[in-house]
Amino acid sequence: MPSDLFKDVLNSLTCTTLFCLEPIGVGTYYVESLASYLCRLAHSHSIYVGTLMTDIAPLLGNSLVASLKRGSSRLYERPGLFIGHNDFTLKLVNALEYLTGRKDLIYLTLLSWRHLIDIKGILKEVRSWCPICFAEWQRKKEPLYEPLIWALKFISVCPVHQCRLLSFCAVCKRTQPLLTRTTRPGYCAICKSPLWKETNADEVRAKIDDYDNWVLKNIMALLAQTPLLKHILLQKIVMDNLTAYIRSFPDASSFASASGIPHCTATRWVRGESFSSFYHLLQICYVTETPLMKLFNKGSLNHRDRLKPPPIRTQPIRTRNEFDGTRVRKHLEDHLSADVNSQITMNRVSQTLGISKKTLYLHFPELCRRIAEQAAKRRREVSQARLEQECLFVEKVCRQLHLADVYPSFESVEAACPRKAILRAKEVKTAWHRTMKQLGLWTNQTQEEV
Repeated sequence: MPSDLFKDVLNSLTCTTLFCLEPIGVGTYYVESLASYLCRLAHSHSIYVGTLMTDIAPLLGNSLVASLKRGSSRLYERPGLFIGHNDFTLKLVNALEYLTGRKDLIYLTLLSWRHLIDIKGILKEVRSWCPICFAEWQRKKEPLYEPLIWALKFISVCPVHQCRLLSFCAVCKRTQPLLTRTTRPGYCAICKSPLWKETNADEVRAKIDDYDNWVLKNIMALLAQTPLLKHILLQKIVMDNLTAYIRSFPDASSFASASGIPHCTATRWVRGESFSSFYHLLQICYVTETPLMKLFNKGSLNHRDRLKPPPIRTQPIRTRNEFDGTRVRKHLEDHLSADVNSQITMNRVSQTLGISKKTLYLHFPELCRRIAEQAAKRRREVSQARLEQECLFVEKVCRQLHLADVYPSFESVEAACPRKAILRAKEVKTAWHRTMKQLGLWTNQTQEEV
């Protein structure tokens, strides 16, 4: 008979649906992202990420997840859903913690930051990585993963090797989203090639300016301290510190010129009409030489007589292009005369010329209307020709099945066709109906099948 101590141990053990896989780097600046954790969890079960997401879909209860079973990729086109700070991310974290028994998966996302600052728009649209990190982990037989810091828009260099993060696969030369159905850490999601590269870190060390280096160090500190933040540090403390600091200046204009923050933005902060974005928060901390973590303490921003110069704007200023009406008219007229059977839409014409569709319709409404009508007419012709071919094909399949002593039911005809759901079109279903009547097979039972 087992002892009482052994019974207590057995009762304390719990069985989870998924492996209780431990996330990498919790409590450090190189903490794993939830997207990377999903990939490793799926790989530990020898399945794809898409299969894992479909299995946990009932626990999420979101309309986006319903598209997974239909083969849609809309869910994977938004990186913020997997590592952001929205409600879907919270549901995903709760579902994974329930299935794995973990209690620390929230730190793999930005959910812990949403009560602190406005973090809208700080995630990259595409996947990025450090090839040297992957190479070192591969050489040391350590698990490959993707840290959360790689997905932040303000981070362009590796915190460890100081080399530029890559966004293009060296083999297929293509970018890729943060997560797909078949993503694996360390491998291209498109061509499946390894993303690591054996390189001397000193040879590829990138030169970064003082502001980028300051941002890198402060975000590293914030990521490392995230598990300790809990819900004590609220956004109100940050805004109170900013408001008090702005009011220490003679007016909002003086603060704006000294810090590089737009005057209207500073005014809205003081009035409580908006919260500080993460970008502006970093900029204020930089010019006041205040560590980012110190901003979460009351009265941390002290007025300084001289501030550091604000960071230089790195994004090029957009300029208005000169509109060449003669060239644009000639391009539209040539398109109408040469491409009689073209399906090119006005959106494609707009992209080719580099001019908005609204501007084209404003200057040349008649030409644009004719191009749009020509494309729509051609699309209708192609669609009609395809339907006619599918009707003939369905009639042929019905007769072949009948000759082979196989009843040409709705399911059997659809299974014999190369395109799925071919009988969903009204015209094709009518052709099947007509052929069944010609063969003398149309009965009440056939009507019930439809």
